[in-house]
Amino acid sequence: MRTPRTLAPLLALLSACAGPQPRPPAVPAAPAPVARSLPESARPWAAWLERCDLDEAERDLQEHLSRLPEQARLERQRTLLGLGLLHLSRGRFGEDARMFWQAVQAEPGSRVALLAAWQLDESLAVSGPASHGIRSEVESLLRSPLSPELRFLLHRVLRSLALREGDWDTVEAHVRQAGAIPTWRIWPLTGRDPQVALEEAFRQFPGAFPAQPGRAHPSSSADGLLLYEEEGARGLLLAECLFEIKSAATLWLRLEGDGTWAAAFDEQALLHDRRPGHAGVVETRLFTAQPGRHRLRVAVPIEGGRAILGVNLLPADAAAPDLVFLSQETGAAPPLANSAPSQGAEPQAEAIREADRAPEDPLPRLWAALASWSYGDMDQAIEQLMLARQRAPAFSLVDYLEGVLWLENDDLPQGIGAAQARRLWGQALATCPGLDLVRFRLALLDGMENREEQALETLQRLEALHPQTFIFPFFMANFFDRLGWNAEADQALERARRRVDFDPELWRLLFSKALRWRDEQGAYRLAQELVRRNQLISPLNAFFWARGERETTRRGLEAAARYFGAQLGARLEAVDLELAAGELERARAALDRAEADFGLRPELVKRRVDLLERQNREREAVRWLERLSQLWPWDLHLRLALRVVDGRDRMFSAADGPADPLSIIREYLESDFVAGGDAVLVLDQADLDVAPDGSSVERIHFLVHLLSAAGVERWGEVRDIPPGAQVEMVRSLDASGNSREAEVVPGKESITIPALQTGDFVEIAYRVGRRPSGVRAGGFSASRFYFASEGLPIFRSRYTVRVPKGLPLVIRQHNGAPAPSRQRVGAFDVYRIERTRTPALPAEPDAAPLDESAPFVEVGFANGWRDLRDLLSVRLARASRISWPVIHFVQQHTPRLWSDAELACSLFREVNRAVRRGSDAGDFDESAASVLMRGEGNRLIALVAVLRAAGFDPAVYLARTISSPVLEYRFPQDGVFTHGVVAVPLSGGKTLWLDPAERDQPCGRLFSFLWDQPALRLTGSPGDDFLTRLPPAPERLPGKEIRLELELGADGTLSGTGRDVLDTAEATRARELLSGFSSALRQQVMENGLSAAFPGARLESWSMEALDDPERPLVLHYRLRTSGMADLEPDGLVLRGGFFPYRLAAGLAAQARRARPLLIEDETRLRTTVEIRLPPGATAELPAEVRLEGPLSEFAYRARSENGRLILEKNIRVRAGRVAPEEFQAFKEFCLKVDRKDVEPIRVVMPRSVRAAAR
Repeated sequence: MRTPRTLAPLLALLSACAGPQPRPPAVPAAPAPVARSLPESARPWAAWLERCDLDEAERDLQEHLSRLPEQARLERQRTLLGLGLLHLSRGRFGEDARMFWQAVQAEPGSRVALLAAWQLDESLAVSGPASHGIRSEVESLLRSPLSPELRFLLHRVLRSLALREGDWDTVEAHVRQAGAIPTWRIWPLTGRDPQVALEEAFRQFPGAFPAQPGRAHPSSSADGLLLYEEEGARGLLLAECLFEIKSAATLWLRLEGDGTWAAAFDEQALLHDRRPGHAGVVETRLFTAQPGRHRLRVAVPIEGGRAILGVNLLPADAAAPDLVFLSQETGAAPPLANSAPSQGAEPQAEAIREADRAPEDPLPRLWAALASWSYGDMDQAIEQLMLARQRAPAFSLVDYLEGVLWLENDDLPQGIGAAQARRLWGQALATCPGLDLVRFRLALLDGMENREEQALETLQRLEALHPQTFIFPFFMANFFDRLGWNAEADQALERARRRVDFDPELWRLLFSKALRWRDEQGAYRLAQELVRRNQLISPLNAFFWARGERETTRRGLEAAARYFGAQLGARLEAVDLELAAGELERARAALDRAEADFGLRPELVKRRVDLLERQNREREAVRWLERLSQLWPWDLHLRLALRVVDGRDRMFSAADGPADPLSIIREYLESDFVAGGDAVLVLDQADLDVAPDGSSVERIHFLVHLLSAAGVERWGEVRDIPPGAQVEMVRSLDASGNSREAEVVPGKESITIPALQTGDFVEIAYRVGRRPSGVRAGGFSASRFYFASEGLPIFRSRYTVRVPKGLPLVIRQHNGAPAPSRQRVGAFDVYRIERTRTPALPAEPDAAPLDESAPFVEVGFANGWRDLRDLLSVRLARASRISWPVIHFVQQHTPRLWSDAELACSLFREVNRAVRRGSDAGDFDESAASVLMRGEGNRLIALVAVLRAAGFDPAVYLARTISSPVLEYRFPQDGVFTHGVVAVPLSGGKTLWLDPAERDQPCGRLFSFLWDQPALRLTGSPGDDFLTRLPPAPERLPGKEIRLELELGADGTLSGTGRDVLDTAEATRARELLSGFSSALRQQVMENGLSAAFPGARLESWSMEALDDPERPLVLHYRLRTSGMADLEPDGLVLRGGFFPYRLAAGLAAQARRARPLLIEDETRLRTTVEIRLPPGATAELPAEVRLEGPLSEFAYRARSENGRLILEKNIRVRAGRVAPEEFQAFKEFCLKVDRKDVEPIRVVMPRSVRAAAR
């Protein structure tokens, strides 16, 4: 396991040739640097730190080194490390390695020696001949008393050198001397979520290990890694090793692995977690152990078919006796000897403390950054670099290093990291043009982004400056090759070849190029050289095999199997080659050896079946196929192979089987089923076969009768078959049984059924295999199966579920779904549920979700809402990790001297501003850092991370809304808990609720669709109640107010002002809409709103208040004039009423009746006050006061006259919720009454003189 470092393996960049990425906004600048004079300790660096005069800096450092006495070892060491970094920055590969090595030698017992050794390892990778002289000196130093960490690093240096030369025995020796565990006992626990499994294991760690003995599993002798691979596996790898010491000793334990893992030394457990409070990928610990037997246990997530962890264990004292690793014993083991954690040096923490003690000196910050980097703690490394930049703004090395960290940040999309690296490296070159390493990295970045010609121009200049370095022409050859400039590529490769004795990557590139150009002789010469150098690569094996030199290939494969013993790849390659060549006995022997080492793996069983078939041992092949099908019960290809062999479809038990479409069509046509609509689903059949591990195979079978042209259009293009499904048939049938197969066009997302006509039948059948996907082992729940459909009648629905007998299957019925029957058939329990002649559910506007009306069933076992909560909890924790972009965001947006409530609200607003476009609240696949930097994604993740970084402990909930189905589901279902909210504990026992769903959401408020709704709590202790409810409605209910102050002219003209105050969710939506509009568009919105309420109205002026402040109500001011609201009569005027009419019936109750509940998604509270100054002497005939109530609703209307003014007050409230079908008539009547009262005319009687003047 290698930590990313300053000059990480460069070939990785060539394999990541993505197109140009969109440029994200720049990271906010760090706090402004303050110009200060350098302290005395940094004076020799002044030319680099302040002026970036690299020649002068080199002279000054060399001169300073020459003046230092031998006993000033620490200062000499820092100066040598500085010279090494200077040479590295200038692209002087080789010279930098020599300086790093001298720095190690200067004071091997210091922390800086560890940094120098860490840099040395990677510098030697590109230094060419410079590595030869260092090897013997490293070996000599290793014979001295050294710290375990330095011994580890130096053995890794020697291992890297030996690996390049193909000296595998030496590689193995240094891996062993670096403390790698030679052999483990392992327990792969698959078929479960890796992170949830790790959380549970750690709570009882190390007691989580099974009682039965584990399988012996070697570490790879080439790298010492604990590596487990199994195709498609997910879960947790438990591993254990036993060792013995003869006398008391202090032991140094080093573990390295990305992500999360757990370990225990005897009974002392530790959890490495890249969540808040846990940084880096390397953990080191010291333990004091008494003589006797000890045990080391680890738990590593298996993700993407792989678990990997670097584990090294060394005596802290180099003179102590070696550890003796023991084989696992069966039966009762002797008791473990005593051990306890021991305090020891913490290089990273000590480096940071030293930097804190010298705040004016940028160099300790640089050492602290490199120390953090060497442990994989990229966030701390960036923080230390930015502190160094504040002290030395012109220090270009800081910009370069920070750019590398951004580029290698796994939390960010590659495009964002690359853009930040390019910005910082451009900044470094602007300050310091002599940084050839920066130019080199920019050239590689250009190559990544498909700017090969620009990259080549840079590399050509670098080669001219460094004519002895092979790495520049090597990469030039790659870029020439990608452009198709073959002659130039060959010339560049030849120049690289002349400059280095041997480089594995260069020779492999030469070999692959010779193969590609069918240069048989050149490829053979290179292949022989690679073999002579003991290079173990797969193309080399295939090359010699094709030439008939099979023994050469076999020797290479045997060596690969030995040195990479934990990897199955070389074993599979050997079996495949022997099978393809007809060497069946050799293939059998290779398989036997692989099965003895790796157990019964599906990859091996597949090849065993192939072998048996080639040997004409059909019965044994079938038995092995059945065995493989038990290992991978979800694999459709295996089932198909078995069906081809013996003709038996293992999908079905004896009493079941695929439906006969012709007999069903006959039965349907002869029935009295009255369908109607555009189509009838004649058959909706699903057969589900569930294995004990929670995997499943499902067969879906549809038969549709087309009754109209719309039906033909809908079903003529089949789009509903999921990816990866095994399609059995897509065809059309007529009543006579004539069929036409569908056209399958490669690359087309849908399947076209040709010549389809009204009256035809469409038949679709396919199978889907699903791996185990339960959160915990053996957990399973199926998708809901519905026995009714919206707008589509169903003649026959049939759902069959088959499970191994005795498995406790749970079937939950909803809305009158039919009851299941159960039958024991051989080794299975078969459940059948059937329903016939189901009319279509009506498609009604504003209907409650389908699940509240349609009959359906849930099926599953060993899976529940707690499982989903635990899964979402660990995913949220990973996504909301406090990385440097999050910390920097908080630093940039944290006001001073504010209360905790004000701080939380401020950060809430800043996150909403930064994340312009939100996404699904339950999507935790993207990190908070990425969301903040992209400006789009899940705001909930970003908000949680920011609040945690600011010191809050937010509780996170996924809630139902009023629109969610009102059902108690037995198993977790999509679309139920969908709305993310956060509760922030404040001082004084108060709680601040935050809803980041919309950008303009006010702080501290939940709107009506969330009041008292059920919620999943995603944070807290495992034993906490995870199902809860959000707070109920507040005492002060928000609403909307409209106030009109108008004057009625004698001619019927109304003019005056209006003021609308929005303090509801409507304000949030209005802000989202209006904030993106120009002034002209905003005016158009105002005009459209007025003209809808006041026919012929003219908007004379308008303004908006608090449009950009979501904490205040949104206020709209306007002045209007209209002549369309009153009619002249002989004795006065008639006002038509309807000042901002509700039009409830048209909006909510347009149907005569309903079959499904009416869903009202948000509460409406509207208070309207209209004050009209009447013409002089005029009087109004006041309408009667009214109070109405209906389901979920209430209305009040009052009119009065004061001092020549007519005052109308109307209040309406429609609560969020559901109006049941049996209540709909009452609700409709309420709406009609309100609408009639709302527009009731008002007669205004005017004196004759006023009427005459108006005429």
